[in-house]
Amino acid sequence: MMISIENHHQRTARMLSNATAREERLGTLIIVFAALILLEGVLRKWLLPSIQQPLLFVREPVLLLIYFFYARDYGARRKWFTPYLIFSVSIVTLSLLQALYWNYPLLVPFLGARFYLFYIPLAFIMPEVMTLRQMGRLIRFLLWASIPVGILVFAQFSMPVAHPINKGLSDAIEGRFTVVKDIVRPYGPFTFVSGQTHFAAMMLGILAIVSEKRQQFNISRLLFLASGAGILTMGALSGGRTYFGFAILVIVSYFLAGFTSPRTGNKGGQIIRVATIVTLFIATFVLVFPKAYESMSQRQATAIDSEGSTLDRVLHSFTDVAEPFGSAPLFGYGLGAGSNAARLVSGADNGFSLGETEWIRMINEIGPVFGILVLGLRITLVFWLGHKSLTSNRRTGDGAALILFGFAGYLLLTGQITLQNQLVSICWLCVGLVMTFIRLA
Repeated sequence: MMISIENHHQRTARMLSNATAREERLGTLIIVFAALILLEGVLRKWLLPSIQQPLLFVREPVLLLIYFFYARDYGARRKWFTPYLIFSVSIVTLSLLQALYWNYPLLVPFLGARFYLFYIPLAFIMPEVMTLRQMGRLIRFLLWASIPVGILVFAQFSMPVAHPINKGLSDAIEGRFTVVKDIVRPYGPFTFVSGQTHFAAMMLGILAIVSEKRQQFNISRLLFLASGAGILTMGALSGGRTYFGFAILVIVSYFLAGFTSPRTGNKGGQIIRVATIVTLFIATFVLVFPKAYESMSQRQATAIDSEGSTLDRVLHSFTDVAEPFGSAPLFGYGLGAGSNAARLVSGADNGFSLGETEWIRMINEIGPVFGILVLGLRITLVFWLGHKSLTSNRRTGDGAALILFGFAGYLLLTGQITLQNQLVSICWLCVGLVMTFIRLA
């Protein structure tokens, strides 16, 4: 009898050890994936510019490993995998037929499928495999990474536009983004300003979450303060209205999380924490970096003169989706045909002719028939994620998912995630974080 009990305990210990090893392996791979979001630009811009084009796919091997180990150790969950499989087969079939019709190289539909399909499973795998410990590891990594990125952003903002530290994928000075003349919009470690802007906004949401969950994720006071300084610096020097729009959404979501929480005692503390973060940001923006404040104010005034109200411009990104319905081919110009990589491969020079905004380009690429269906699925996913985040907060009082949804929801809704290499990675990683916060709550 004693031997039987000992064998049972040994089997249980082995099972727990194997489960821990599986979680550790996938947690590490997800951290590596997050690290490569930042390292891609460093490799392509400064360390290995001679092979910058192949490095566009630097995260794909890690994603494949995540998918392999997940399938082997956990098995595909039909709850999300079956709809994803049906969606993928439909999109791939359409893209191949488009390539045949338009006589594109096969690499064009491959690139399109990569943007539209390949990263999505990551978001659904993360809540299944990420434990509280693994989430703590990932969040600590992101906070540590924010410190050197903040320093780099400060150095870029301080240097002349022509300095090599401010380069994109080429040494050409013309085309580098500026806030106003002679004041650069920092690219950070990314190849383009949008990656840095969105990373800074995502980290603002994570900083707000960590302000409540520092002990839960085992984050030292020193790391919290140092990373907070880096995150606020990134935001203050971003030079982009996009960042400030996301920052407002994160703050509104933070307040919403407080006021919809069943924990009535948390509301006062939440208001104090939000007020502290906002005050520190304004002080950083106005007092520590007055040059950034002045240049951003000037840029905003110039933009309003030339483009009209910022709010009207945001609303136009939703309403202008009707424009391509009268001109786009019924089944589209081809999946991914509007991306820079596809244009390079196919030799086509579409430029922004397929649409400067995400929704217009999607309708042009997929066509009005399927485009409206794909867009509808994307909007449905956003509302589902928002509803789950709000419900989770109202039930448990844990507002982490709702706070980060302030960033992830809008990026998933209208962000250039089927066009921009860094944004597709940031988006689905962040959606995965939101879904994991929901499960952990």
